[in-house]
Amino acid sequence: MTGQVRKKNSTCLNLVLLGGIIILFLLHVHYIYTDSNGWMVDDAYISFRYAENFADGKGLVFNENERVEGYTNFFWVLLLALFYKTGCYTPDIAVILGIVFSAGAIIYLYKLSQSFYIEGNPKVLSLITPLMLASSNSFALWSFGGLSYPLFICLSLAGFYYLTGRNILAGSLLLALTALTRPEGMLFAAFAFIYLCFKERRISKNLLLFSGITFIFIGSHMAFRLLYYGYPLPNTFYNKVGFQFVQLARGWKYLIGFITTYALFLPLIIFTLYVPLKRREIMLFFFLTLFFLLYIVYSGGDPLPAYRLLLPVIPFLYLLLQLFFSYLVSCSIIQKKPVGVVLSITLVFFFLCIVNTGRETFVIKVEGKNLYSGKVRQHYRGDKVARDGSKIGLFFEEFAEPGKTIAVNTAGSIPYFAQRHHFIDMLGLTDKHIAHRKMKNFGKGFVGHEKNDGIYVLSKKPDYFVFGFSGNTNFIFPGDYVISRQDDFKNNYEKKWGTYDGHSFSYYKRIR
Repeated sequence: MTGQVRKKNSTCLNLVLLGGIIILFLLHVHYIYTDSNGWMVDDAYISFRYAENFADGKGLVFNENERVEGYTNFFWVLLLALFYKTGCYTPDIAVILGIVFSAGAIIYLYKLSQSFYIEGNPKVLSLITPLMLASSNSFALWSFGGLSYPLFICLSLAGFYYLTGRNILAGSLLLALTALTRPEGMLFAAFAFIYLCFKERRISKNLLLFSGITFIFIGSHMAFRLLYYGYPLPNTFYNKVGFQFVQLARGWKYLIGFITTYALFLPLIIFTLYVPLKRREIMLFFFLTLFFLLYIVYSGGDPLPAYRLLLPVIPFLYLLLQLFFSYLVSCSIIQKKPVGVVLSITLVFFFLCIVNTGRETFVIKVEGKNLYSGKVRQHYRGDKVARDGSKIGLFFEEFAEPGKTIAVNTAGSIPYFAQRHHFIDMLGLTDKHIAHRKMKNFGKGFVGHEKNDGIYVLSKKPDYFVFGFSGNTNFIFPGDYVISRQDDFKNNYEKKWGTYDGHSFSYYKRIR
């Protein structure tokens, strides 16, 4: 009876401490959100425009009557469309949902960490993993960045929690939705299938249920994509990745930067494979993480700060690391060594991992020139692309006649705040022709900003050009310079200046 009381008290204490971790996370988010003056990444506004167009009955399109899959977060777009339909302001609800799903991810990570509890160990060890995630600067920053990562992480952690022996139906549904939230989710679903194959060792009801649900969800989405957009992969994949191998060097550099900044502990995870009492779940998370990292190397990395592409596997890295130290503590208990010393070393190590994330620097290079170089905190405090873009968009919404065609590089906030106009994305995220264009030396430049076709854009005869990006509307990108050298541009466009809410910018207007 006494043992049961102690167990109950320990569980209650853990729940209280978990509540404290959630509060710590919310304070962490509040600090970064306030420090960044409500920062949001410009790319998020692309999904917002798709969501609102869909809710308004125009279809899943960026420009009306122009089918291009310029987003990689199908389920997130549908969710935003649903809330927009109920009267919510999309950027605000994206922040709220992001924080809610991030808190949910911390809770399910705690539940997963309990699955690996070793009898006799202090139960407080299962709180280290959610504490690490709550303390992660990258996780806190992207919880309100406007993208689908909080939803993706929450769905994947909840899916694996239910799949590993608790509720196969719930796990299957959640992992199927994970695959619909981001393309990487299909990798998660594939590893879940392999895990079930090894676990069941035969064609079982559970295996058939998982296969049927994921096939229906993923197959239906793929059929929709092919019929509606005409391609098996999102337009953004062809724009950023394609099938080039030259970007491997860039991807490897991205991964090394992550290992040295966010995951000095990564080599220790190798030992997880050799700890006693190995389980299929351990192998699942280890190989899922390994293959995901290899996929990121192939994709060539990411232009955005704080290693957001690696966010989906950061919880699993923390989970594997906690498992390693759990076995370390267990062995010290069995061998009657000082457990307090081992626990202290464990906690200090985790603390150093957290502190080390503040070292991350961030560099933006275009055509070999540094547009930005410095700490991530300095970047998000100074990144006004979306904020300035909103002012440019509102300028055109108010002063330009409806239905005008505007060519831009800032393809998120400017189009979102100028809903009445048609836009040409000169960097190709939402333009099918540019995204599929073959480029010389593709994979060596700035991710997502390499592809262009100035002649093609000029042939569309846009009414306005906004070059560079919203904070610096000079000629910056390769396509800008190509257009600036054409006689058609020189003879038919005139440079103008606009000001809206204190932000001044240059643009070019077609005069003939």
